[in-house]
Amino acid sequence: MLINRADDYAIRIMACLAVSGKMTADKIGEHQGIPISFTKTISSKLKRCGLLESFQGSVDPGFALAKRPEEISLYDIIKVNHPEFMIHYCLTEDKSCPVKDRENCKAQQYFEKLQQGIIKDLSSARLSDII
Repeated sequence: MLINRADDYAIRIMACLAVSGKMTADKIGEHQGIPISFTKTISSKLKRCGLLESFQGSVDPGFALAKRPEEISLYDIIKVNHPEFMIHYCLTEDKSCPVKDRENCKAQQYFEKLQQGIIKDLSSARLSDII
């Protein structure tokens, strides 16, 4: 698992809204240098996951945080694009690993420990920490 461009955009969208309050997708994209199509797609995902609220209509449309920045972890944001956060395929639920003796696989044990550490760090880091 690599923190990719979509993850970067999601974090930047959330940080922008944490600082500026409600904004349209066009304004967020312009402010953050994110293509509008990505801004709209990622903002919609963030809304579906309960991290953003959207306001429709011609009077005051836009997106806003659904929670306070202190209540949103970076892991919450990353999970929007990676619901099953895995750093290596051998850690997937079906354990699709070619090693026959997976329980004694030192590499898998290392990847599991590494993944747990990453999740712990991302879960403890708050949106408010990066704004």
